[in-house]
Amino acid sequence: MKRLLHAIAVLLVAAGLATPALAQEEEQVLIDRAKATVDRLRIDPDYKKINELLLRAHGALIVPELIKAGFILGGEGGTGVLLRRDADIGRWGYPAFYNFGAGSIGLQFGVSVSEVIFLFMTKEGLELAMSDKMKFGADAGVAVANLGGGAEASTTTNLEADIYAFYRSQGAYVGVSFEGAVIVPDQDRIERYYGTRYTSRQIVYEEAARNGGADALRDALVKPIETP
Repeated sequence: MKRLLHAIAVLLVAAGLATPALAQEEEQVLIDRAKATVDRLRIDPDYKKINELLLRAHGALIVPELIKAGFILGGEGGTGVLLRRDADIGRWGYPAFYNFGAGSIGLQFGVSVSEVIFLFMTKEGLELAMSDKMKFGADAGVAVANLGGGAEASTTTNLEADIYAFYRSQGAYVGVSFEGAVIVPDQDRIERYYGTRYTSRQIVYEEAARNGGADALRDALVKPIETP
């Protein structure tokens, strides 16, 4: 009986230790997918302007899978990671997790999946993103430029925007609108990934915690791109 109780105790302890590890794996998958999005858009000639803007950006929010679906009532949502670039040394910090969501009413039907990179070109734009809730199109003084593939995303004619949204979509919807969309920190994911309940500001600005699993993503934002 003692052996049985000991075995049960060991299993319970093992299960308790495994749960955080499995939870963290989910966040790591999201970060790895964010890196894949960065890699794809940076080498795509339809989005070549993104490489120039990355050298001047104050921050980036990467949403590897933004799903939009609707039948009369429409909505879109996804989870992404936000990082800040240290302008003095050109290094990107560690990511905080954010949820992205929006709803709309209109005659629409279908499903589309997009991958999106938001580049914050001004301190004001990044500060707005770091607030508890940012709403696109509703915050005065912050201009957002939505850029799909092709010449528009390559030339980036709107040079005065605070935020550039580079997106690539597949599905029934043509184009993406971020008007009215809201981004909010995901504190649960931050806690699972870093092991302590830091705020998004503490992670992004203060680097209060680090996780080596995000280093590949950080490097992907600065590595030289080979052009044919």
